[in-house]
Amino acid sequence: LAPNFWRAPTDNDRGNGMAARHAVWKLAAARREVRGVSVQREVDGNWRVLVSLAYPDAGETVGTLVYKFTNAGQIRVSFKVEPKGQGLASLPRVGMTTQIPLGYDRVTWLGRGPGENYADRRASAFFGKYTLSAGDFFFPYVEPQETGNRTDCFWVTFTDAAGKGIRVTGDPKINFSVLPYAAEELETRKHPWELNPCGNWVIRLDYGQMGLAGEDSWGARPWPEYQLPPGRAYSFGFVLEPVK
Repeated sequence: LAPNFWRAPTDNDRGNGMAARHAVWKLAAARREVRGVSVQREVDGNWRVLVSLAYPDAGETVGTLVYKFTNAGQIRVSFKVEPKGQGLASLPRVGMTTQIPLGYDRVTWLGRGPGENYADRRASAFFGKYTLSAGDFFFPYVEPQETGNRTDCFWVTFTDAAGKGIRVTGDPKINFSVLPYAAEELETRKHPWELNPCGNWVIRLDYGQMGLAGEDSWGARPWPEYQLPPGRAYSFGFVLEPVK
């Protein structure tokens, strides 16, 4: 699980210069520094691992990542980032990225759906329990871009044909997506047929993303209420556990 602040630009992001304006957050995630790691066994027998992070490319931005390994077989993950520094742009995304085997290709979630939805594109995505094949989360836009996000999710499972896999429970809610491509692949290719799958499912578990905007059809920025401004802390968490 790696903290991440970047998403592949959309057509509208390209029109309003998002890639250049927010580039600091792409570099910050790639060049993060681990400033300290502590491991502690708590009184209940659970193990707690705390990682202190710094992001020198983004001013004085710092973060903490905590893993708690429980006796019940759960991994409780929490992440906090404090974007601080002069002239920082808003964050495209606050979340974490990981990969799981291709066999876990059945996705069920309790949240908004069934189609992709974002902070400013969720009024028509209704709350419910949905199931889709992992391959259905990718939409082949004419030019590859950000796609597949689901918002306001209380939990999501990724399972195989036998029903075994991984359950992620938000604390209380998360955004998520599952794609066969890394964000860098979506960002650099010009056509869907040029995309190279990475060999796993790329899972994103997020606090949130900035909105898609585009109210003028090309180039508008997200409204302030759908942005993730610097100068405040962002915290979120989730629980990982097996589906047996």
